[in-house]
Amino acid sequence: MSSLLLLMFLLSGLAGQYSPYSVKILPGVHGNKEGYYIKINSDREEFISRKQGNRMFSIVEYRIMIFKKKEFFGGDIYIDTLENGNNNFSKTIFFPSSLDSVDMKVVIKDRLSGKFFEVTKFVAKGYKGNKNVRVYPPLLFDENNEIPTDYKTAKRLRIVILNKKNKKYGYHVDLVGDTILVDKSGTLNMGYNFTEIELTKNMIDVSKQIEISIKDSDNFAVSFPLSVVDTEETETYLEMVDELVYIATPAEIRKLKNASRENRDSLWNAFWKKRDPVPTTEKNEAEIEYFKRVKYANEHFTSYKPGWKTDRGMIYIKYGPPDDIESFPYNIDSEPYEIWYYNELHKRFVFIDKYGWGDYQLVY
Repeated sequence: MSSLLLLMFLLSGLAGQYSPYSVKILPGVHGNKEGYYIKINSDREEFISRKQGNRMFSIVEYRIMIFKKKEFFGGDIYIDTLENGNNNFSKTIFFPSSLDSVDMKVVIKDRLSGKFFEVTKFVAKGYKGNKNVRVYPPLLFDENNEIPTDYKTAKRLRIVILNKKNKKYGYHVDLVGDTILVDKSGTLNMGYNFTEIELTKNMIDVSKQIEISIKDSDNFAVSFPLSVVDTEETETYLEMVDELVYIATPAEIRKLKNASRENRDSLWNAFWKKRDPVPTTEKNEAEIEYFKRVKYANEHFTSYKPGWKTDRGMIYIKYGPPDDIESFPYNIDSEPYEIWYYNELHKRFVFIDKYGWGDYQLVY
């Protein structure tokens, strides 16, 4: 059996959770500045390494750009030199901004190879309050005082309250599950006030919301469902479940989508375990291959919709790179079209860009 046919056999029932990049954007306050926390996770295998003496390193550039109604409002560039070691790494960047909502573009570039990944997300600060006091959505932090990669490793919950008046207000905070897990009181001084709740694993598993009351002239109370600290993770998870459409049954997709936050990992791992071509290895080779194909489709076939949702993306994800492509992007008498050949599978696919949008549709 050829290597291509073997891989197709392995992929016949494939699904997975591999993604070389993850970008999470959360509103927050750092020091005395409002802005947005950007949490970046990546697979080190995505980057080229250079050797200098006994040292191996990669150079990664992060570009942050913010827009408001398509108008550019600023940005910044950060550069990391990564020593070889762990296959994965994470980076937390705080980007100060006074804007209450933005479209934020994050570009991650390997400076040695020139390869890059980019994502644009809309994010709003989502604070609650009145003209005197502003309460920001709570955030989770790990033992290194960074946004955790996995919410289960969180050690504390941070709440920020802005007191705009030169007057002290009393406040009360409840961490609520089926019962009140933690209650805490204090006094708000003028400016940003930070209060933290130390967390145990049990608290993380059963917590449902934060309730905050402030004794001022309005005596107002606000609450935040704790799902707000996991919004980006939930969106990423659901997007990745959607990307399984070509190789998972509708029942499997429903089961994964309806999984509680606590059960996602176990259900996903069970889904993958029966599809692992080499169970004795640490990584699931078929899982990695599948999501590398999704990534390629998004990078090369995206038009007005993500690349994995296009017809070319579908064929690429299901069958991998074609053996040959005949491309005719400029024709006087016909629409642009491509022909993909899979010789060992005896398959040929023809795609036509009917409307000139770059969305090549499968015709036969």
